[in-house]
Amino acid sequence: MKESLTSKLLKGLVKGTLGLLAYDFAYRLKHPRKQSYQAEVNLNEVDMSLQANLAWIEEEHYDRDMNIIARPYIEQYEHSGEIPVGDVALSYLFYLKDSNRPTVFIVHGFNEYKEMYFEVVYYLLQLNYNVLIYDARGHGSSRVETRNSLIDIQHFDYYIEDLKEVIESVKETYELNEHFFLFAHSMGGAVSTGLIKKYPKLIKAAILSSPMFSVNTYPYPRSLAHAVASGAGLLNLGHKPLPAQGSNEFIEASTDASEYIPNPYLTHSQQREKYAFNLRLESVAHPTSGGTYNWLATSLEQLNLIVDELALKNIETPLLVFRSVEDKVVREDGIFTAATYLPQVELIAVDNAGHCIFQEHDEITKPYFSLISYFLKQYS
Repeated sequence: MKESLTSKLLKGLVKGTLGLLAYDFAYRLKHPRKQSYQAEVNLNEVDMSLQANLAWIEEEHYDRDMNIIARPYIEQYEHSGEIPVGDVALSYLFYLKDSNRPTVFIVHGFNEYKEMYFEVVYYLLQLNYNVLIYDARGHGSSRVETRNSLIDIQHFDYYIEDLKEVIESVKETYELNEHFFLFAHSMGGAVSTGLIKKYPKLIKAAILSSPMFSVNTYPYPRSLAHAVASGAGLLNLGHKPLPAQGSNEFIEASTDASEYIPNPYLTHSQQREKYAFNLRLESVAHPTSGGTYNWLATSLEQLNLIVDELALKNIETPLLVFRSVEDKVVREDGIFTAATYLPQVELIAVDNAGHCIFQEHDEITKPYFSLISYFLKQYS
């Protein structure tokens, strides 16, 4: 009896499904992830007092205090410039308190910009650290093609080498001592860990806030997301936007498309989020809207190299890592895996917070920055 078309399609579907399951199983076996970390401590359970030396900016009068107190304070120490690296000039702001004091380099996350870290700069300056913030290539003002709003990169290693160049250039320009720290968020956490792994003597200690050690590709498994993103590159479609990641259209900062919309996945503090959003309109002429398949493919490849047992065990730099319990942007299994194998790590869980912990409600940001100050003081 001749096999029906329906039967053939059904068999093909079953074979395809089994093939995908087998591929996913092999991928997970090759790149395993931990599902928990027993030594994690909740921020609410940390035995410490709030940092008494910090003048806090609170949500109740956030816009006013940022404009009248915080920004005038940090601007008195501000130097701006660009660092040419290949075909891109990396835009930076450097806040110099004392060249003999330690310096904290802030490494921002995906689709972010240096200006959204002004409050972080304000606290670090009060603690007498020099502070540098810069726009990673393809972000903020460090962009070659401003008429394309997508973040497109062929090799994640570019971010790592850029950070090394920023550190070395600023050190030479401002005659700094070699006591360097990192404060890194999300994608910046992966960049910073890659730097520490590749150049182990460069950094004294680092704070990683919601580090991107595993991208949340829901509803697709990370194996399939990696395969599709890599396949898009092979088909010369790598420059295309990821689903729900924006478009290639030119975006003006002043257009209606740039209207503020709260994102509880990022933070629950609309005061802090809206202020940072308005800073983007003020500071970034052509904002980005998302990433490409190229960015996702190279990011996932780099994370598999970073979140590797042997690689992690060789990292001796002390790390303070924060994980948002409710994070929907990065996956917890990557953070748990990193914490399991890193020799010197403190993992802090933060309840009731979005991905951007540094922009959360006052009851979170105060103990969060207090713990950061105590951590830095240990190694200063």
